[in-house]
Amino acid sequence: MADASSSLAEITKLSDWISASAEYAEALAAVQRRDEAVALLMSGHQASLGLEPSDRLKASITINQSLAAIGAHDAAAVVDAAARETAASIESKTTRQDSLAKLATSVAASGDLAKALSLVSALPQNESDLASLKARAYREIAEKAAAQGDFEVAEETISRITFGLSYYRAVARSDAAFHAIKQGQTKLAKRLLNDAEALARVDEDGYFAAGALRDTAKGWALLGDAEKSARLFDEAVALTQGAKSPQQTARAISRIATVMADVGMGDMVSPYLKQSIATNRTEPSDVMRKYSFYEIAGSTAFTGDFAAARGLLPEVPDETFGSAGSLRDATSRDIAWGEARHGKLEQAAKTARAIQSPRERVQALSRIVRLIRDPQMKAFARYL
Repeated sequence: MADASSSLAEITKLSDWISASAEYAEALAAVQRRDEAVALLMSGHQASLGLEPSDRLKASITINQSLAAIGAHDAAAVVDAAARETAASIESKTTRQDSLAKLATSVAASGDLAKALSLVSALPQNESDLASLKARAYREIAEKAAAQGDFEVAEETISRITFGLSYYRAVARSDAAFHAIKQGQTKLAKRLLNDAEALARVDEDGYFAAGALRDTAKGWALLGDAEKSARLFDEAVALTQGAKSPQQTARAISRIATVMADVGMGDMVSPYLKQSIATNRTEPSDVMRKYSFYEIAGSTAFTGDFAAARGLLPEVPDETFGSAGSLRDATSRDIAWGEARHGKLEQAAKTARAIQSPRERVQALSRIVRLIRDPQMKAFARYL
């Protein structure tokens, strides 16, 4: 925590400071310093008011999600209201609707499922890109409802996903099934997983079909049916060949490996990771090949093969990519995360402290703290 705090002080760009401070605040909450966490996030909110509307909106969403994650619902409501006001001034329809969808999921995380549903139902669905945003939001609200034990609302929400990719209809059911398993509702979980499997087989895009089938395989593993789970994981890997590009195939396989390791099948993933790496080397797009190695390295570390993960670092450029100051530093951050997930805390801290970019260093150190408190902390969406 001390190293993360001093690293946070090194950041001079406000947007980078806000994204790093949001993760540091969640680490503060994890070590029972919740009041400090809320104060830090609200100071970030005040500072963000001086940003341009698009950057201010992005900052508000980041802060709002962290406030919801630590249960600071009153403060989250303040940021939510300000974010909606900013969103109304954004000209880009897609940006505006994407922001509102993300804010709705934060409302759901705060426990107000009815409000979250009303917000999402107002979003358009007659345009393909906006339909996917709405379907994704319904999926996330359904997961929040299931986590709260309200499977009636979860299933009603899932029933609203009648548009967009069948992937969302499938994984929404798998998400709910995971919570049903945790809460001892085995019959419900099996029904949801069977429905998800049927929907996964409908998708003609191998990238999405593989992702949906992967999640059903995870569900059966959690239910104790290792044989069926292994068969579905193997089929999911085969389906990745139907993806639209080599990098999509490679990333889909690496995500399957991550999930397999998470459910205790780590001894089976080595051939899949080798296949993922070899496939990505055939990707014609230089940009996507480099970005995909960033993802694959993270997945490889999550499975416990740290040497292989580090071996991919030279494939990732030390340059800005998206919000990352350095894509290579972001890769090292995720390798540290993988090391911490496997209990290699001293090595994880060493990896994190060696990161040059202070933003990625704060994120790495903060995630190590959170993993110490919660070893099962869920991976980010790019690994799932």
